Amino acid sequence: MITLVDVVVVIVYLAIMVVIGLIASKRIKHKDDYVLAGKRMGYSVTIGTLVATMIGTAATMGTAAMGYEYGMILVWQAIAIFVGYIIVGMLAKKIRKTGKWYIPDIMAERYGESAKVFTTIILAIAVTAIFGAQIIAMGLIFNLVGNSLGISYTTAIVIVGVILVLYTFIGGMIAVAYTDFIQLIIILVLFVLVLPIYVFTDGITFSDLRQTVDPEMWSVWSGLPFLFVVGIIATYLPGIIIDQTIWQRVMASKDEKVAKFSSFISGGIFLFYSIVILLLGITASVIIPQLTNKDEAIPQLIISYLPNGLIGLGLVAILAVAMSTASSTLLIAGVVITKDVIPAVMKKSLSYEQDLKASRIVTLILGAAGIVIALTFSGLFGLMMLAYAIFTATLFFPIIFALFWEKATKKGAFWSIIISSIILIVLYGLDKPLDVEPILPAIIINLGLMWIISLLTYQKDTATKPVFRDERKEKEVERNIQAKMK
Repeated sequence: MITLVDVVVVIVYLAIMVVIGLIASKRIKHKDDYVLAGKRMGYSVTIGTLVATMIGTAATMGTAAMGYEYGMILVWQAIAIFVGYIIVGMLAKKIRKTGKWYIPDIMAERYGESAKVFTTIILAIAVTAIFGAQIIAMGLIFNLVGNSLGISYTTAIVIVGVILVLYTFIGGMIAVAYTDFIQLIIILVLFVLVLPIYVFTDGITFSDLRQTVDPEMWSVWSGLPFLFVVGIIATYLPGIIIDQTIWQRVMASKDEKVAKFSSFISGGIFLFYSIVILLLGITASVIIPQLTNKDEAIPQLIISYLPNGLIGLGLVAILAVAMSTASSTLLIAGVVITKDVIPAVMKKSLSYEQDLKASRIVTLILGAAGIVIALTFSGLFGLMMLAYAIFTATLFFPIIFALFWEKATKKGAFWSIIISSIILIVLYGLDKPLDVEPILPAIIINLGLMWIISLLTYQKDTATKPVFRDERKEKEVERNIQAKMK
């Protein structure tokens, strides 16, 4: 049962987040401070913000709900994200060496300004949807807390949305980085240590759980259609590799070593966390068997098994995972619009002061849009899958080819983005015909068109160079040419 003590814990936590935003705002001197935390993040803060960003409501409430219904097969989502983090870590040196953490800039370098505009629009739509999904979860939790005070679900969404927008608006990446670190500690202690101890002490023993649960629930090979699992992998593995928030944190790290190993460690932490959450979801299916809304599995375990005070802290932990992901995505959406759209509309570059002010205003506007999405849609896991599919299916191969392939062309990128976007929208509009995840045909066509059209339109004399090019090899080729000329 939620008591006044638990309500106070939640309110105090939210107040602390706003205070951190105010303190962080005093450290902002220019745009790099607001967007990249001054490029001075060490291991603890970098790992904290990398992990906390991905441990959103989809990785907590959504994953537990899927574990409740389908079992351990959802571990493939965590494995896909883990592999994505490893690949990002391996690319960290190249990412930092280019100085380009901003995905639309990479598209512009290879394919021109039109590709940059398309990328900006797609990213803004996707991350605003992700922000809205987090607000939905926060509204559900805050509604549970506020029931005794007469706070409705709609009012709860507006309250938490305003608080979230406020501290991101004020403090930028410095506030996001340090609140992420605090939230990660709360998340790991509560969900990986405290909650399992109480559940397996007062609820059910692990040996009884193994005997009670259907053996298929423990299998990673059965429980969900094969194409659905492939769709999850195709959504999240490429999605992590080109995730703007992940690249932002790679650049915000103080050096290459921190960026690389923080990515490796973060992937491992996320994989372990996801396994624990799936286990709690399976456990909830046994001790709370008649749960109507599966997304409530974790909140109901918290309310049923944690003592007063810790219930409030447990609900705070869920708020924390939502806030960490939401704040990161909101910040990115604000940056991409400010960097690309506003100067194009105004037809002039912005000063540092104007850029910072515009970033904050756009963050405020998009935050309001996210609140509207949260009030309009429902279903956490599906909305998160859709959000990731939007930019993965349309942008992954144009971005990867821009980074590595010398024959990538503007026309290849343009048509692959346009056609795959149309296919994705149509298949979602038709409600996934033949039970095939829309991302699968969309991303395959994205690859095919990017490759074929680029080959057909490639001209060596006008071609642009890969962003991740081997500069030493280029210099060696140049020296050989000069030697032959002599």
